[in-house]
Amino acid sequence: MTEFIKIPESGEAIEPVSSFPTLFAHITQHQDRLICDNYVYSLQDFSRIQTLEFANITSGCSLTPKLVCLGHNSNALLSLVAWTGSMYTMIQKSNILNCNNRMRNLAFTEIRKDLFSKMPNQIFIKQENRDDPADHPSLFRVLIDPKNLAESFKIQLRIN
Repeated sequence: MTEFIKIPESGEAIEPVSSFPTLFAHITQHQDRLICDNYVYSLQDFSRIQTLEFANITSGCSLTPKLVCLGHNSNALLSLVAWTGSMYTMIQKSNILNCNNRMRNLAFTEIRKDLFSKMPNQIFIKQENRDDPADHPSLFRVLIDPKNLAESFKIQLRIN
């Protein structure tokens, strides 16, 4: 079960807002919506707006009021989706790392916007090998190329 709560500024008592019978593995807020796994909910009344056709989302980050970057649980895949006003549409989905045959096991488990950059498309990505816990995560700084995700500029900040 997943519960959403409201914490008053006074910090006195939390208030339950909504609950779902599903335990979501991933939640990303984008404007007045929540992307929970492959479902999209309104933050106003927690009604389901959309079921995304692409699954296996493990992380996400709001880039602009219209764009969201989503990480997936295999093949080092990154997606760029756009809010049309009523639903999300896929702009691109691509492998952004040049990896060896381990690529099918590589998941993007965290995506965060670079708060110190003036560029809205610069993010940090944590990449993990989901099949080998002994394989340490890597951290990348990525400048998203919205026209060609595969050509996005990447710098590995932490090496396995």
